[in-house]
Amino acid sequence: LAACFQYGRGVNQSMDNAVFWYRKAARRKNSDALNALGRIYEEGSFKGIEQDYAVAGEYYQRAADKEHLDAMTNLGFLYEKGLGVAQDVA
Repeated sequence: LAACFQYGRGVNQSMDNAVFWYRKAARRKNSDALNALGRIYEEGSFKGIEQDYAVAGEYYQRAADKEHLDAMTNLGFLYEKGLGVAQDVA
């Protein structure tokens, strides 16, 4: 449902509703929602949500802990660049 609101699939596009539903799913430890929130905070592209690499990293880590492959890649990028986390290229 969150992605439907984010991309306007079958509903009017609403970033506020998208974030609401992503957060609701993330509270239930949904790895796709956790990864999506990580992207939102990494990009700072949603109204009212400023770019915050540290918060993005936390969401990515929670999703990666649930073996979400995209989140692992996204978290790795943050470590490679040292964005919101201590840089680690090892």
